[in-house]
Amino acid sequence: MKEVFFFVHLYNDFSGSPRVLKELINLYSGEKFLFTSQHGGFLENKNCSKIIVPYRRANNKYAVLFYYLINQAYLFLVLFFFLTKMRIKGKTVTVVVNTLLPFSSSLVSKLFGVKCISYIHECYISPPILLKFLRFISSKCSTKIIYVSKFLRDETNIKHPNSYVIYNPLPREYEENLEIDSQICERYNDKRVLMVGSLKTYKGIFQFLKVAEKCPSYTFCLVINSDDDEFHDFKNKTYIPSNVEVIVRPDNLPEIYKSSMVLLNLTLPDLCKETFGLTVIEGLSKGCPAIVPPAGGPVEITNNDCAFIVDPYDIKKLVDTLNILLGDPILWRRMSTASVLQSKKFSIKSYQSNIKNIIFEN
Repeated sequence: MKEVFFFVHLYNDFSGSPRVLKELINLYSGEKFLFTSQHGGFLENKNCSKIIVPYRRANNKYAVLFYYLINQAYLFLVLFFFLTKMRIKGKTVTVVVNTLLPFSSSLVSKLFGVKCISYIHECYISPPILLKFLRFISSKCSTKIIYVSKFLRDETNIKHPNSYVIYNPLPREYEENLEIDSQICERYNDKRVLMVGSLKTYKGIFQFLKVAEKCPSYTFCLVINSDDDEFHDFKNKTYIPSNVEVIVRPDNLPEIYKSSMVLLNLTLPDLCKETFGLTVIEGLSKGCPAIVPPAGGPVEITNNDCAFIVDPYDIKKLVDTLNILLGDPILWRRMSTASVLQSKKFSIKSYQSNIKNIIFEN
């Protein structure tokens, strides 16, 4: 009898971790269940049974903790019911826990003695005592642990004999051949500088705006993943230079990458180190060289042929680097071509092959 898979994710949205989980879910053709929140996001799979585990967000940190613990208690009971049901039916179950946060799914898996695979995307969780607790649960309850980068594996520092690194794949819509020659004139004339992320301070939003203010001859595009209230609050409180276009959750992001000359990832290393950098490889796949911070996953997934490494606090060096790249079409074309080549290392096919050997094999 074919194995049944339970996929667990705390909060469904349009961020990187649910997007990657979606690819994993689509890989398995057998019986599968998805346990996640009621929110809209990438996890709208039609080819598996979806179980809603209600989760509420809040601004107050005590309310956040309260709702989180309620969610985990509910998740424990729901999984207990479904695992009991599967055991009665004589079915073998594997539980895939996406991110460290849904810890109760690891606990109930251990209780039932079923295979539990932790898929870790993050290492910055507050308060620190919660992170320590989640790491402990993962180390004791997981059969296998998968990390999205070597940096994350080292930073998380969970001692486990069955640990693996599998880089995130490019989304399918980015895996098309790009004709650099057909884009170079249009891109060079527009000189568009792109940044993709959220409105969190640690993403370097204000550094981006400072760079834009100092480069009035370039067009800057800020693509953000936020709700309307968050965006309007940001817009009302922040000075946005006239050469900056802000786009909220566009449905044509691949085309925006394609029309940009360079992608900025300005995550502030003292506040956060990105564990992977999915937007970086998305940009590379569309021939868009990157400027990345000197720490974390973006350094690991790029090289000197397709990216510059610059401290995001060093506004002058960021401006100088942009001037060098955007002022030299031969250099840009060489780095653009190298960007596409680098992105091919993160193909869906490669991801599928690697992940299958770990998750779907004993």
